[in-house]
Amino acid sequence: MNNKIIITVMILGLLTLTGCSGGEQTAEEPIYACPDGDVTGVKAIYVDTLSANLRYLNPTVYLIPRTANMETIIINTLKTDGSYSGEVEVPCLSKGTEWKPIALTKQDVSHSIEQPTIIFEGAKMVLEPFEGKGFGLIRLRVEKGSDNVFYDVDCDSRTHQWLEMNDDCELKDNSYTSNSLYLDADDEIDITLHLKANETRKQYGEDGLNTWMIVDAGVSEWQEPEVTINGALANNVVVQLSNTDRLIYNDYEYAYVIGSIGNKETDIGFYIRTIDGVEPSQSPLIEFCSEGRYISNKVRNAVLVGCYSDGTPKQMVSTQHKQILELKIV
Repeated sequence: MNNKIIITVMILGLLTLTGCSGGEQTAEEPIYACPDGDVTGVKAIYVDTLSANLRYLNPTVYLIPRTANMETIIINTLKTDGSYSGEVEVPCLSKGTEWKPIALTKQDVSHSIEQPTIIFEGAKMVLEPFEGKGFGLIRLRVEKGSDNVFYDVDCDSRTHQWLEMNDDCELKDNSYTSNSLYLDADDEIDITLHLKANETRKQYGEDGLNTWMIVDAGVSEWQEPEVTINGALANNVVVQLSNTDRLIYNDYEYAYVIGSIGNKETDIGFYIRTIDGVEPSQSPLIEFCSEGRYISNKVRNAVLVGCYSDGTPKQMVSTQHKQILELKIV
């Protein structure tokens, strides 16, 4: 009968182990006793450290093999009551097997996290603590230039106060009965987007990954926009989108890395002019997207990063709700 070594993995918390001999240590690549032919029992827990009270979330956790001829292993379903998941058995080899524990992004719930590589061979060790965060959406207000005059924004409801983005939103101009922006040839749009997370202890956008503002403004009618983030000029880096995201946003000309959105306000200046002599008919679109980690549907044992997954159909990784603002013109 094989012996079983129980390893407790606390994702986004402290990793502890039981069942092994020897004292606890810390290392970049923790090593656990696991003789050839044995199995190791692994279980996990995920703690949201942004929460005022201790809160547990249940993303999907994978062990990604770094040793040849091993298959990806899914940790049993995580619990939200503060107890650990059930154990899953991981095979051992005398030469050591290497695994990468990863908690994937869970839509509208939790951020992803990567643990250091685990090697099942030798003395036991303890990982450093990890911190994780609950996932939020965006609230915004739209200011006319920097004049302290705010446009109405219409998502499911309409207001010039803070409003949660919920799929498609439209910018309204109360000066005109059509409620749209009225632009002539050689005209401009000059606005400031004020952004916050929709809940105090949530964050839109993961630490270490890109949070994007992506703009569709057809070059036949619009000049390249000027974008500032908290006063600093931002560069168009649309070429840095993931391959899958480039397919999704094929019609979008510009993309800016804006940083994650939390309780502290982020101010984004957006200025765009029409092409000389052109009266525009296209309404510019501004969309926000948050990269997350997901298991590839095409590449074996691969964890990829992007706003959209590479499956069929392609799905948003971080949220089910598109964060789109249409600058609707007459």
